[in-house]
Amino acid sequence: MADAILLDAVRRAERGQIDADLGGGVIKQRVARPGQGRSSGCRTLLLYRSRSRAIFAFGFAKSRKADLEPDELEA
Repeated sequence: MADAILLDAVRRAERGQIDADLGGGVIKQRVARPGQGRSSGCRTLLLYRSRSRAIFAFGFAKSRKADLEPDELEA
């Protein structure tokens, strides 16, 4: 994923546009794939602290996987 696409996900989070708050500073954000929108793009998990830190921990294509399994969230 291009840096500009990931930066857009962080900027949306800074504006309060978070796709899912998983608790403990972990959020899920949708990101666009080139030539496509966010809804058909990828999902990312970020370790996020507002105005301080954003670390992209995991990403997956929605076309390959609809969501994470409970055991994957625990890991």
